[in-house]
Amino acid sequence: MGLIPSHRHSVADLEHWRKMEAFDAMLAKSPALEAKEAKALQVIREFASQGPCYVGVSWGKDSVVVAHLALRAGVGPLAWFPAGIIENPDCAAVRDAFLQMFPDAQYIEIEASGPIVGPDITGHDGAQREFEIASRKLGSRYISGVRAEESQIRRMRMKRWGPCSTNTCAPIGWWSGEEVFAYLHKYDLPIHPAYAMTFGGVLDRKRIRVGTIGGYRGTGRGRKEWERHYYRDVLEAIGQ
Repeated sequence: MGLIPSHRHSVADLEHWRKMEAFDAMLAKSPALEAKEAKALQVIREFASQGPCYVGVSWGKDSVVVAHLALRAGVGPLAWFPAGIIENPDCAAVRDAFLQMFPDAQYIEIEASGPIVGPDITGHDGAQREFEIASRKLGSRYISGVRAEESQIRRMRMKRWGPCSTNTCAPIGWWSGEEVFAYLHKYDLPIHPAYAMTFGGVLDRKRIRVGTIGGYRGTGRGRKEWERHYYRDVLEAIGQ
């Protein structure tokens, strides 16, 4: 499967992606990655053994890896909480490709509720609304693709709790972004097209976020310019 094609990709984007794929192929053979896989499977099984839980997916790179690990561990269901018209439109393509590969996977989808249009759009990514919904529908215990590398807050979370707390499990919390992409390559899993939208390699694909479009999460570190370049149609559709 690999990278899902998109009309949003430029020739330069795809040329750079092919170079990165060669790196992924080499790292995919690493014994260190294999050891991390084994540890993640153990963590998932131990967490699931303590009570019912679900696997939260966004269809970004980290959650696809965790979804696949969970399937290997025999743990589910997988659950996605999309945010309606402000959700990245390519997430659904990743979902469809993944579920086509694993048709027997137990899967639940609950759309985030509440107003999501207007001048004060903030989205639900980072607002925890999806987890509030899940708490009512699926219980409070969940497995996610949270990684320490992504932010100071997440590093603090991993240092304090390790892979598991009472209600949360982060089996790839200490993985690097390179290892995540190598895992996706190793198992030929579907990859969100946004990760190749790097202005031809100017941006670091590890730093690209595939959550909601627009709002407060769409302004910092060049995100506004990135969204305007690659997802102008979505921004216009939601009035931004």
